Amino acid sequence: EIRNIEVVDVAAAAKQPGGGIGNFSSFGATDDDVTINCEVIVQFCLYSGFVTAMTRLRGMKLVKKGPGGREVTVNLTVDFDRSGYFSEKNVRKRRFEAKRLEDVKRLEEERLRREAEEAERRVEAEMVEAEALKAKREAEKEEKAARRAERKQEREERRAREREEKLRRDEEERERERARAEELKRVAELRRDEAVRVMDA
Repeated sequence: EIRNIEVVDVAAAAKQPGGGIGNFSSFGATDDDVTINCEVIVQFCLYSGFVTAMTRLRGMKLVKKGPGGREVTVNLTVDFDRSGYFSEKNVRKRRFEAKRLEDVKRLEEERLRREAEEAERRVEAEMVEAEALKAKREAEKEEKAARRAERKQEREERRAREREEKLRRDEEERERERARAEELKRVAELRRDEAVRVMDA
């Protein structure tokens, strides 16, 4: 009767701090399309189960079929646990390491999420700044156009006033000329009348 069993990817376990999983002998083979590289750790309820497994598996082979029906055959290396893989200490150690790796992964995901959010906020801020700058430029453009229109209107009004003023001065000058002509005519008539009276006398 089996109490515990685990299949461990040796390559993955080797990447973890400390490397490997203990003092077990692994079985493995590599083909172009098929790779077998793992350890199977079994804990039996009774010693007799362990002895039976050691006896029956010794000298046996593991066969794995790959793509196209290709088979990879490797010899099994059977040994007893020298590291206490399922001991309470090692189980706690693996759980602690798994928890640590999970926390590292979670913290990394949070860091990436914060960086993504910060990048998104920067993009939004840049967009808002760009819109504000665009609005400012449009407002300045409209203000310049309004000032140009105002100056143009002032020039036109000034020219209109100058034309009116010139027309008024010209009219006044014509009035003065007419008045002088009338005065000269009146003076001439008076002199003519005076000359007639002298002659009649």
